Amino acid sequence: MIIKQYFNSYDGKQYSSELDFVYCPKCSTRLVKKEIDGSSRSYCSACHYVQYINPLPGVAVLIEKGGKVLIGRRSQNSFESDKWCLPCGYVEHHENYLNAAHREVFEETGLEIEITSLVNVSSNQLNPNLHTIVAVLTAEVIKGTPKPGDDLVELYWLSHSDPFPDMAFEGDEFTIGKYFEDKLVRIPVDPRFKIVNQL
Repeated sequence: MIIKQYFNSYDGKQYSSELDFVYCPKCSTRLVKKEIDGSSRSYCSACHYVQYINPLPGVAVLIEKGGKVLIGRRSQNSFESDKWCLPCGYVEHHENYLNAAHREVFEETGLEIEITSLVNVSSNQLNPNLHTIVAVLTAEVIKGTPKPGDDLVELYWLSHSDPFPDMAFEGDEFTIGKYFEDKLVRIPVDPRFKIVNQL
């Protein structure tokens, strides 16, 4: 299988200055720019805090049922609104990515799932303000009826014969395409986190 683990919607060489802190989050001193580790970074001359701008960790979940994949249309308040995606979201500081997958799927679809495999990890440079690293998982429904919520306003079981709708993320389209070609390489996940009630 040909794997793809880097998706970029722009040249990826710059980030938005909107991400730069103006004041130190530790001591409130105004930050200055300083060359550190080969990059210009926001630096505090008082307490020596350095702001590193890191990608955001996320998860996306391919929920499969009878050869179909569950996708959702994104709300007006979401990045890439009205486009379609796999259920997805950010990993919060207090949770691991498997916990995050259960939480995001439940928030966006109302479904409880069993995570069946890890199929990819990708870097996604979406715009100068947004760079993510996403763990892509597969899952099956164990309880519930699909109902859109949180960042999704509509759900749809996509089949192999359906044309792709306008997708929000290139990585999702890649993963779904490989699923329909039966070319996903599936890596086992920690069995303690396959089902949410075992957390």
